[in-house]
Amino acid sequence: MIIDDLPTFVPPVCPRPLPLIIGTDIPHAANNGANTKLIPSPTPPVPAKGRIAIQMGAKGWQSNGSWEVGGAMTFFFIVHALMFFWIKLYIDYNEVRASFKIGGTSNNNENTQIEMEDEDVRVERVRIDSFINGNAQTELKKDANHIACANLEKTYKIGGILNCSNEKKLAVDGVSFTVQKGTCFALLGPNGAGKTSTMSMLTGVTSLTNGEGYINSMKVTTSLNEAYKEMGFCPQFGGLFDFLSVREHLEFYCTVRGMPMSKKNQTITFLLDKLGLEEHNSKLSKELSGGNKRKLSMAIAMIGKPSVLLLDEPTAGVDPAIRRAVVEVIDQVKATSSIILTTHIMEEVEALSEIVGIMVNGKLSCYGSLQHLVNRFGTYFVMEIRSKKEENWEAIDNYVRSIFPTVLFVEKHFNQSTWRLPKSDIALSKAFRAIENKKKELEIENYAISQLSLEQLFLKFAKLQAEEEEEG
Repeated sequence: MIIDDLPTFVPPVCPRPLPLIIGTDIPHAANNGANTKLIPSPTPPVPAKGRIAIQMGAKGWQSNGSWEVGGAMTFFFIVHALMFFWIKLYIDYNEVRASFKIGGTSNNNENTQIEMEDEDVRVERVRIDSFINGNAQTELKKDANHIACANLEKTYKIGGILNCSNEKKLAVDGVSFTVQKGTCFALLGPNGAGKTSTMSMLTGVTSLTNGEGYINSMKVTTSLNEAYKEMGFCPQFGGLFDFLSVREHLEFYCTVRGMPMSKKNQTITFLLDKLGLEEHNSKLSKELSGGNKRKLSMAIAMIGKPSVLLLDEPTAGVDPAIRRAVVEVIDQVKATSSIILTTHIMEEVEALSEIVGIMVNGKLSCYGSLQHLVNRFGTYFVMEIRSKKEENWEAIDNYVRSIFPTVLFVEKHFNQSTWRLPKSDIALSKAFRAIENKKKELEIENYAISQLSLEQLFLKFAKLQAEEEEEG
C-alpha cells in the first residue's frame, strides 16, 4: 500500500466558545456584543464598623458572636470551668472532712496507744513532753537534747490526690526521742517502718502532720533555714548531679554553705583525702561506682563541720572496705556532732551507737542503750546445734527436751536447729555440760550457746511488723 492511498481524517470543526467577560457590562469589541455572556463581578461585603468578621465558607462572613466563630468555644469553656470547679470542690471537701475525722478519733485511741507503748519509750516521751510544755528553750539548749523529736506524726493519702476516699496510711505514729551531742543514735527497723519518713521530716523534705522537731533548739517547722546551717544530710538516694565531677560537687556545696575561697580548697582537699576520693577527683558522678557515690554523699554531708548529721543508710550496697572507711569517718566526727544513723548492718550499730531505737509500723517499739535492750528483751539464751546428719534430728530433739524441760524450740533448717533456754531456769554451765556429754553420741558437729544478739533482737521486732501486715 502506498502512503498516499491512506484515507484522510479531517477533525470536526468545533464551535467557537463564548467569551466570558467579568467585571464589565460593555459588549466585547471584537464581535460587537454578539455571542457574548455577561457575568457581573462579585463585590465583597464590607464588614460592619468596629466588628471582626471572618469568612466561613458558603455562609459568607460571620460575626464573632456567632456559634461557628466563637459561640461554641465560649460555651464549652464555661462548661469545662464549671465541671473542674465542682471536682476541685469535692476533693477539698473530702480532704477537710478526713482531717476533722482524724483529729476527732486521735484522742479516743490515745489510751490504747499508751497501753501498748514500751516502758522505756513512754518514759522518754513523758520527759520530752514535760520540758516542751514547760521551759522548752532552756532544756532544748542543753547538749542532752541537741536533737529532739516530740510526737512526730506523718500520714500519707493512699491512692494519690485524685483518690476521693478518706483512706490514709500513718507512716510515723507519735515518735519521740532525743540525741545528746557527741553521741550516735541508731534508728533501726525493717523496710516500711518509718525511718526515712522521720529523717525527711527533720530535714524539711516532707512536712509534719503533727508534732515538732528541734535542731539545736530551733523548730524545723518555723526556723528550718536557720536549722540548715547546723545540719548535714546524707540521703539514701539522690543528691548528686550526673554531669558534675567529684571536685565540682564539693565546690558547689561549699559555695552553698557560704564558705570563703581560702577555706574552700582546704576543706575539699581534706575530704578527698579522708574518704579516699583523690583518684576519682575529676570523674563525673555518673561514672562513679555505688560505693564511691556513697562516699561522695558522706563528704557533702560533712562540709562545714555541721553539729548535726543525719545519715540515711550511708553504707547501703557498698563493699566491706568502703564500709569500713565510712564507719571510721563517722566515728571521728561523732565527737563534735550529734548523729542519727539508719542502717541494716548491726556491726555498724555496735561500733558507733550509744543509744538504739527500733521502729515497727511507724512506732518506736524500744529505746535505750544496746546492753540495756539485750538484758531486757534477752531473757533467754540462744542455743544453736548443728548435727552431722539430718537423720539425727529426732534423737537431738528428744534429748534436749528431756534435759531442759522449759526449752522453747524456735526453728530448724536442714541439720541446724535453734532453741531458747530461759535464763531463770537454766544455768549456762549446766547447758554446756549437758550438750558436751552427748556430743559424740548424738553426732553433733558443733553448737553454740549465747545471749541474745542485736541482730536477733532486730529480727524479733521485724517479725512483729510482718505479722501485723499479714493481719491487716
